[in-house]
Amino acid sequence: MKSNARISSRAVLRKVNWSAVRRGFLCVWLPFHCVAVVGWMLPVRSAVGQSIRAVAAPYLYLTGTAQWWDLFAPNPTSLDVEVLARMTYADGTTKDWWFPRVHTLGVVAGYREDRWRKFIENVHARPQFWPGLARYAVAVNRGPGPVRVELVRYWRLVPDIGEQPKKWNSYRFWEGVE
Repeated sequence: MKSNARISSRAVLRKVNWSAVRRGFLCVWLPFHCVAVVGWMLPVRSAVGQSIRAVAAPYLYLTGTAQWWDLFAPNPTSLDVEVLARMTYADGTTKDWWFPRVHTLGVVAGYREDRWRKFIENVHARPQFWPGLARYAVAVNRGPGPVRVELVRYWRLVPDIGEQPKKWNSYRFWEGVE
């Protein structure tokens, strides 16, 4: 009896018009994707944009197509931001590990790792990411697990052309055991 059911399901799969299924998928997905991307780029105060972002955010984050335009307009960020993971071990020693800093990398690696710059710039305002950020720092620094991890945010104003760099400011924004 099972074999007949298996044969009939295979027969059904052979009879499916896969071209029509693909066309139907594209007819649904493409308009959704276009509306999601365009709606994401609408002004922040736009009621339509807020409604679209509320629905589209999970999809755009999952696919990596969410874009933040604050790099370009109207007021680009004037902060240089870095994050340090300070790991304390059972014997009392500490190890400081910086999340990737684009200015310390070469051209190719800097281009590839630039996503970190944007992530680090915004992560302090998203506490749901902090424990995962600490776990990542511990995983990258293989060895005995630390008994405590602190995440420290460093920032300074970007100097104007010809000015000396400003003094770094810092604060601990997360501490925990990982």
